[in-house]
Amino acid sequence: MKLRHSLIGEYEKAQLLREDISVSEQAQQVLEEVNKVQSQILQQLQAIQKELKTNLSEVESALPPSTPPPKPSTTTAIEVIKKHSKHEAQQNPTPTNKKATQLAQKQVQEEAKEIKKAEQTLCQAQEELFFLEKKQELEEALEEKEKNSKKINLKKLTSNDNKFKPNLNKL
Repeated sequence: MKLRHSLIGEYEKAQLLREDISVSEQAQQVLEEVNKVQSQILQQLQAIQKELKTNLSEVESALPPSTPPPKPSTTTAIEVIKKHSKHEAQQNPTPTNKKATQLAQKQVQEEAKEIKKAEQTLCQAQEELFFLEKKQELEEALEEKEKNSKKINLKKLTSNDNKFKPNLNKL
């Protein structure tokens, strides 16, 4: 009787072990799909970033230097990625794809937040650089005016000295 209970217990353990193996295989498949989607999204984000940098460079080179550079926007890029993810999910609406899509969307949102923070930092740095350049230009102009003013004052002084020299010779 004990042997029978022991064998039944071992059989149940074997069944649970098979289920665990099946679940871990499914988890591995889900993980592979998530990694695949993640790499695709990462490639798309890199392409979008490259395009944004190219567009930003073109715009900056086209603008006259007196205007500050425009602030780039990531909302369009985020919307495109969201729509693309939804489109992929609609094409293959399996539970695995839904989970992978949800995970990918979370990663996209996190990366979009990071991109937005980086762009804000970039904009702040560009604005600061712009103001520093203007400040430097103003300081250089002020220095130049001061030099010119000193030259003018020196010329006035020397011309005044020449006026008084003839009077000194008479004395």
